[in-house]
Amino acid sequence: MFSTKIIQTGFQVCEHSIASLEAQLRAMPRITFGMHRRRGRQEEVIRYQLTDGSRKWIEVSRTSSRWNELLPIARKRALLESTLMSFKAERSECVNRLLNKSMASNYSFPSLDDPSTQRSEYSYEVWCGLQEANEKNIRNGYAHGRHLFRSKSELLIAQLLEELNLEYKYEVMLTIGGKPRWPDFTVYCPEIGRFFFIEHLGRMDKPTYREDNMEKMEAYEKNRIRNGIDIIYTVEFGEGYFNLDSVYSKIVGLIVAQTFTLMRNANM
Repeated sequence: MFSTKIIQTGFQVCEHSIASLEAQLRAMPRITFGMHRRRGRQEEVIRYQLTDGSRKWIEVSRTSSRWNELLPIARKRALLESTLMSFKAERSECVNRLLNKSMASNYSFPSLDDPSTQRSEYSYEVWCGLQEANEKNIRNGYAHGRHLFRSKSELLIAQLLEELNLEYKYEVMLTIGGKPRWPDFTVYCPEIGRFFFIEHLGRMDKPTYREDNMEKMEAYEKNRIRNGIDIIYTVEFGEGYFNLDSVYSKIVGLIVAQTFTLMRNANM
């Protein structure tokens, strides 16, 4: 049974994914397939709606050069629409779970004013002692510096961390809830005097992957690794749909919030 916080995190993941998918769909032409009778015979056609605000529909026959250009767009749009429906269904399920347990009105995010926010197990000394897995046999990996990343998105996150002058370790070896875990990034920030984790959820378009990661998030939460304070989750749902600006805002938001809390507590 998932905890309230994990259900709420799942809801947030769905909300973020739905907003991103809907934005992508708005930028793409609507496409339909049909038949058109020309010169006494039926001919297969593609109809697409312009995205210039005119709402005008254009019809393209199989003999047109535009046919082959529109087919991959149609396939991509169908995938996005299917994924969008899946996320909306999961969002509704999260809401139902919260309402059925009468937890929706009682939920609150972890407080940055909690003295345990700056727990010693997140100190620089602990960070220095963490060991990276350093797996060298990652298939189709992306090399950058001394690391080999599993995906291009992880490579981009690493480059973003470097631009922010944040030290990181890749896939440190931890035991959480009695099981080995390898968080994607373990990031030390001198401004707040502690480190935090980043887990990149790279294939949220796959149901089995989503279920596995919900279990992993539950394990983190049970072991007091708190979303938004001790760990950041970034979301991707298929190749080509990664938003680095969202990652940037989450990292900076965490640092700014905790820096503000430290300053406020120092003045009390």
